[in-house]
Amino acid sequence: MSEETGSKSNPIDATVVMIDVVGFSKLIMQDQLEVVTKLSQLVREILNLEEIKTPVSDKTKVLLLPRGDGWGICFFAPDQLTKAMKYAVMLNQRSDAIKIRRNGKELPSGIRIGVNKGLLHIYSDQSKGTDVEVAGVAINQAERVMSVGDAGHIFCKVDIADYLLRDGDLGPLIPRKNDGYQNRFRIQLKEGEDMIVVQGIHGKYQGLEVGNENIPNKITLLAQKVATFHRKLKFSAREMGRFLGISKENDDYIGELYAHFLEYGLSETPLDADINVTRTPFSRL
Repeated sequence: MSEETGSKSNPIDATVVMIDVVGFSKLIMQDQLEVVTKLSQLVREILNLEEIKTPVSDKTKVLLLPRGDGWGICFFAPDQLTKAMKYAVMLNQRSDAIKIRRNGKELPSGIRIGVNKGLLHIYSDQSKGTDVEVAGVAINQAERVMSVGDAGHIFCKVDIADYLLRDGDLGPLIPRKNDGYQNRFRIQLKEGEDMIVVQGIHGKYQGLEVGNENIPNKITLLAQKVATFHRKLKFSAREMGRFLGISKENDDYIGELYAHFLEYGLSETPLDADINVTRTPFSRL
């Protein structure tokens, strides 16, 4: 672990938009360099759009953090949350700009985006050759929220989604179904950490499509493994819940969850689905 030099700032409230390129590692080196260059240009261009208007030079309002095949964009100032979400939406809408054509195919698959709000420390780290680095829950969880999705997905913490419901422009991007919400999951993103609820963003913004309405592969694959485990070993839903380490005082909760998986073809996951995407107890099947 590198030694940090320079002093950390006091905690700063920030909204972080984390992005990375899906399928980047499958590209040859030449294509990787081209995609990274295009992404870097796109990240900066969107900051200059009329609705965002946050120049990179104004470090009191935005901070850009390159992350290999992705970026962390940290928004500060009172209107940070709305600007960050509009930024994520507009980046998603324009993400085809980073694609290249090889052998009749467009590569890479696309980008995925995670948004989180919280506290950040800003500090210098000369051992990494960088003037500015950040640490804190805002960026850590933004990265994990992003990891839930596939190409085209935008995920955010549920408290952000609930705030956006009051926004006339962004509220319609929180998809509803019947009395609840689509693409809303309770997930443990790292072993030993508390469950968090994430919300997928999709719909139309300014007449253009936004996001990916499909259930993420991580959720679908785990649901399929649960169903296979149930069929092969004939465990009850409650026993499966205990095996997975899902803690809930009410045993009926576990039964309802897995009955849902089995009955509805694994196509939907209810809000009360406790899903641990870091554990793989089914590898022996």
